[in-house]
Amino acid sequence: SEKVLQIMMQYIQTHYSMPVTLADIAGVGNISKNTALRYFRENIRTTPVEYLTQYRVRIACRMLRETSEKIAYIAGCVGYDNISYFNRIFKKYVGKTPMQYRFERETENFI
Repeated sequence: SEKVLQIMMQYIQTHYSMPVTLADIAGVGNISKNTALRYFRENIRTTPVEYLTQYRVRIACRMLRETSEKIAYIAGCVGYDNISYFNRIFKKYVGKTPMQYRFERETENFI
């Protein structure tokens, strides 16, 4: 089960920029959706889709810090074609909008 979990996590980390479903994730592990859910819950205390979302937000944070790309471009890079949905998800996980996050990171660098 640990090897299958690794395969599924690796799939997420490789395909996060594309639409990814629970069925896709379970499919690479060659297991059912319910089994995939159980493996994730038991081992990393989250769901596969939640893990995907957290991973996407982590990558977006890095891009906001390290590039000057437009937020809509970054949203697309991490798998969101709807900017307002991306903003909502980002704020839910980070506690601020992508714009606020970038601005605070930039001002930190000048202090």
